Amino acid sequence: MVNGGLIEAKGPGYAGLLNSPGVAESVQQKLLQQAVSRVKAANGASITWNVAEESVASAIRSLLQKQGIKGIKVVYTPPK
Repeated sequence: MVNGGLIEAKGPGYAGLLNSPGVAESVQQKLLQQAVSRVKAANGASITWNVAEESVASAIRSLLQKQGIKGIKVVYTPPK
């Protein structure tokens, strides 16, 4: 926890997984499970997911919105 909020990084590699037939659905489900778990664990604290791939950050935002999951700020953060 940083400054009262939870921060998590999603590194490079998700784009390939999310574009792989037969794998994408499983990865999406895992991300949704993580999101629900993190929101519950945060107990009202802010949550930020720093995502290393811009297309993946956009896809995760869309996925969370479609599922009605709120409370996670998804930020594109290029790897250094």
